[in-house]
Amino acid sequence: MIPNPNLVLYWSATMLDSAPNLAGQIAATAASGVTTVLLWSIHVNANGDLNWNDGPPKGPALVQNGQFDPSGAFQQLAANLNTLLTTGSVRNVFLSIGAGGTSDFANIQSLLSTPQGTQALLNSFGVLLKALTYGGRPLITGFDFDDEDTITGTWDPNFQAKVDAVVQLSTLLKGTFNAAISYCPYNPSEYGDFWEACLEGVYSQMGSQIVTQFNVQAYSGGRPGDVATWAQLLGANSSKNGVANAWMFLVPGLSANDPGNGDMCPSDFAGTFQQWASEPLGGGFIWNSQLVFDNTTNQCNGSLPTLRQFVQAIG
Repeated sequence: MIPNPNLVLYWSATMLDSAPNLAGQIAATAASGVTTVLLWSIHVNANGDLNWNDGPPKGPALVQNGQFDPSGAFQQLAANLNTLLTTGSVRNVFLSIGAGGTSDFANIQSLLSTPQGTQALLNSFGVLLKALTYGGRPLITGFDFDDEDTITGTWDPNFQAKVDAVVQLSTLLKGTFNAAISYCPYNPSEYGDFWEACLEGVYSQMGSQIVTQFNVQAYSGGRPGDVATWAQLLGANSSKNGVANAWMFLVPGLSANDPGNGDMCPSDFAGTFQQWASEPLGGGFIWNSQLVFDNTTNQCNGSLPTLRQFVQAIG
């Protein structure tokens, strides 16, 4: 792993003003050694409105009809993010778009197919980014794309159109808001061609590679052995994708305290990252904050593991 690696946490619960123990979780994250927090998950409605996890009718909207937080549920969000960024190790906050079981990127593709839809989408993101400032300082560094609804293979007759939508969103967010962009891929044997084509499209249009990293899922739909496969794929196509160092581009992640992924303890994290230790990885990520903070059953060496212990196991 490179010196000063990017140590990433996917924050999986909304920061509603009413969220229990929010201040304690923010303080624990700031003190953990995490350098980047990805707020998961921003969902895009068919009309361009934005929700954070469950939106209406189950929960409050994030941006609706061009208005930030119409219900007043996120009035302290900017202040909370400022605390996260100014009281410890966290240096960057990203908004993660998409998730499994959603239609986010299908909606994005539809919106980007018309000038009116494109403007509606950019307006919503602009409203959100303007609201998430503090003392004139922007709080959001960029966007992470967790496309799990339009990813596909070259066999799909709509393959290129789906790739083009991801490329267009990447270049629009960079060009309009100067936002950093990262991708969150998994399963290179099935979806490697898709994400490689996205990188190549961005590189071709921009003349440089604006995507900063792959946050590689090495759990659930992915596995630890995929990391080397991603590195081989990116390295073999470096002249077309603009990725100078494939291993440094990769930030693989594991799932903490997750019964569906082996109830991993910090020692398990350390063992897996040790398998990758000979390569200059760009960092690592933890999936996810809820699995750490809400854990009451998975004990490691006789106690509940802390976020800091998982971070130390990576870096």
